[in-house]
This record gives sequence, C-alpha cells and structure tokens, in this order.
Amino acid sequence: MKYQYQAPRITTKPVPIPPQSVVRWARTDRAARRWKEDIGRIFRIGYYSRMDGLDCIWLVNDEGEYEQTLDHEFLYRYLDVIHFAKDTNWYGHKRPLVPAIRPADLTVLKTKKPKTRARRNARPVRALKKKLTARS
Repeated sequence: MKYQYQAPRITTKPVPIPPQSVVRWARTDRAARRWKEDIGRIFRIGYYSRMDGLDCIWLVNDEGEYEQTLDHEFLYRYLDVIHFAKDTNWYGHKRPLVPAIRPADLTVLKTKKPKTRARRNARPVRALKKKLTARS
C-alpha cells in the first residue's frame, strides 16, 4: 500500500469585521433566496454582543435598528464591504448605539467658523507712515 501525502488544511478564522463598517448586499443563490429583495441595500455593522461572540454579526439598517444577524462566512460570500472601519471597540463599551443615517436632502445649517488661538490673539497690522523729506 502506498500512502499519499496530504497537506494539512489551513483552518484560519476570518478576521472579524469592525463595527461601523459599511457593507452592501451584492448577490444571492439558492441557499439565500429569502434575501433576493435585499440586493443593493446598504447596511452598517453593529456592535458585537459578548453573549453571541465575534462570529455573530449584526446588520444595522438606515433607521439605526439592529435588523439581521449573520456570520463571517455568509458576510464575505453575499455582501461587499464598502468601508472597512478602524474601530477597535468590538462590543461598544461606553459608546452609544449606531445612530440612524441622516437623509442627504436635509439642509445643513451654516455655523460660524471656530475661532482659533492665532486668530483670537492676532493684532491688527498697522501701516507705518514715514515722512517724506526732500534730499538736497
């Protein structure tokens, strides 16, 4: 009997996607027919729960509601990551929940420019006037 060498399978866990990241539902197949109407929707990743662990991802909709859960395998198979956040607070400790998205058609109020220290302490520049004298 000959034995054939088989390389060990690499079983690496996917890196958890940080909270506040933005994803878009890109595709479905037979296993995910229920989410066909969600194609094109944009979600944000919510904070993880200590009870569920880092493999239970919460999707947050536009209203700021924690709407759906999925795991990393499902996320990377059916959703595209638009923005990979740099947030390191996985569980949202001492942070507010993910807020609702402000619609783009709201008018933005104009605010005054903040005064900087250099502007506050700046003195007006005075022009020096010299008497012109005729040289002889």
